[in-house]
Amino acid sequence: SVCRLNAITLATASLDRTVKIWHYSYDYEGFRCDQTLKHTDPVFGLCRLNATTLASASEDRTVKIWHWPSGRCLHTLEGHREWVYSVCRLNAITLATASLDRTVKIWHYSYDYEGFRCDQTLKHTDPVFGLCRLNATTLASASEDRTVKIWHWPS
Repeated sequence: SVCRLNAITLATASLDRTVKIWHYSYDYEGFRCDQTLKHTDPVFGLCRLNATTLASASEDRTVKIWHWPSGRCLHTLEGHREWVYSVCRLNAITLATASLDRTVKIWHYSYDYEGFRCDQTLKHTDPVFGLCRLNATTLASASEDRTVKIWHWPS
């Protein structure tokens, strides 16, 4: 997976268990790796959350929220029973994650809890690989069950 973080910065996810942050160097006339962020298993999905944060989805059954300029992990979202394949920003405080456990989970940031909590679990009959935010309250998920489901959640 590859994700644009800004005009000169990319993130890549890899089977080598890392997320690499690449900056374009005008001196070098190409991209150079400036940060390596680590999961314990291969990383499949990436999503830019805002100017300085990035989410990564992994075979280790977690989604990590990174402050990518410093390389610091801010939050680890746990709750899936199998590999997490995709992550999608729904709004400033809400994420969706898709997993081989046949679910899509909706996570909201709680200021009281100072972290993300799973509010809702949506189900397919087979593993879920893809997510796409359609509008402010609608999400599409694609599954091995040969369906694309359209979901509505409270904003």
